[in-house]
Amino acid sequence: MAIKSQTIEKKSLEAHVDLCAERYEELNKNICSLEKRVDSLSSHVLGMKEDMNKITRSINNRIITIAGGVIGVLSTAVLALIIKVLA
Repeated sequence: MAIKSQTIEKKSLEAHVDLCAERYEELNKNICSLEKRVDSLSSHVLGMKEDMNKITRSINNRIITIAGGVIGVLSTAVLALIIKVLA
């Protein structure tokens, strides 16, 4: 088919112009389709980023709470040992 269209295009400028118009129209459709897919992918990635930020904040809050509890328990233990040694 490609060889046949090339020979037709060589003989007729009008055929060449028409075939080029079809090719450009098809390229334009493909580009539009690709743009839609990239936009969709971009919105999914942004959604994932927001979800990851929420998870990170939640984990950070838990770590801070656990660390505060551990520090409180250790402080109480040290204070109890000091009181026991002094008494």
